[in-house]
Amino acid sequence: MKKEILDERLKELGWSAYKLAQEVSKLRSQEEEQEKKVTSFVSSVRQALEKPDNSSLKTIETLIKALDGEIIIRWKERKEVVIGEREVKIE
Repeated sequence: MKKEILDERLKELGWSAYKLAQEVSKLRSQEEEQEKKVTSFVSSVRQALEKPDNSSLKTIETLIKALDGEIIIRWKERKEVVIGEREVKIE
């Protein structure tokens, strides 16, 4: 995850890191069905914005959801094609 991608999205939305922490708090509260304080996410959000490669996938995934985005995985298709045969004589 590139830092610039997250920074650009924050600018598009006109959000601060604190606003993002508020949105993360809302998401986590919904997921865990328990209210979470914004202050418990401020530090982790700032760290994730500063160094996304050092953050857990769960943290990055939550940030992206909070920024109204989604993560998409594109798997490469693999196909096995038989192009002939080869015989080996065993004596």
